[in-house]
Amino acid sequence: MMADKHHCLNRRIATNWLFPEAVHQSAEEHLHPWRAMYSQTPKKPLLRIWDQFSGSQPTEDGCMISRAPEMRLDNANSRRDSLARHLNHKVWIPGPYIFFTTSSTAIEDLAQMRIAKRGPQILTVVDPNSRIANGLPILHATAEMDHYNITDPYGKSNEYYVNHYVCLWEVTEAEILGHWDWNNLASNENWYEDVILPAFKRFAATAFDADRRGGENMYDLQDSFKKLSVKYEALCYSNSDTSDGETGYYLDDEYDWDTDDEVEEANTADDILKIIEGDW
Repeated sequence: MMADKHHCLNRRIATNWLFPEAVHQSAEEHLHPWRAMYSQTPKKPLLRIWDQFSGSQPTEDGCMISRAPEMRLDNANSRRDSLARHLNHKVWIPGPYIFFTTSSTAIEDLAQMRIAKRGPQILTVVDPNSRIANGLPILHATAEMDHYNITDPYGKSNEYYVNHYVCLWEVTEAEILGHWDWNNLASNENWYEDVILPAFKRFAATAFDADRRGGENMYDLQDSFKKLSVKYEALCYSNSDTSDGETGYYLDDEYDWDTDDEVEEANTADDILKIIEGDW
């Protein structure tokens, strides 16, 4: 079932939620940027599998919305605490994150575990380049865990988060390659190579051509953010300390549940299962 109609996220809103409302406050975004940057963009399509019990399902206008779509992330505490909660799958406090993986194997494992308990699965694929070009952030989970000293809640040295990325607040229709019924897709054992990657390449080429025709490029975006950061540096007298990590994400049976799954759908048995298996 599609969610209610929603006004999708744009670059202006994302920028606003990453910087403090009061200009005299120190800007965490200047110290450690979460804004859209190509240097943090994965080179593969972002994959997310979901079902009738999942949160962040596509809305009528094509967006996928987190459970806290208007949460400000303009200081270190809000970033660290909200991400730590979201990574701990025993905690169901709404967060502004939607999780994806770049691992086709992880998707296969997760789908196999879910189908028996939760029914048909849908695979949604997102083009990270289109998202970044539109000024919307993508974060590498383990890089942010390292920067904010977030302890792996499962005590396994972040191995569950290899190839694991989060999109902030929501995913817009313009970023989405498409949605595939998992049963149909998985009937081809080479579904990723034969279906998803070709679709990804076609989508990326089309988006690139449209971007060129529009006369907009990422250098303009980066330049505008640099100017904005300089303004905050003058106001806050802050020192820059950015961190770019290259780590990833792994899925196993701890991730049979989705962090964005609707709490209302859970019963007592499901709660116990969720605590045991986790909640991807």
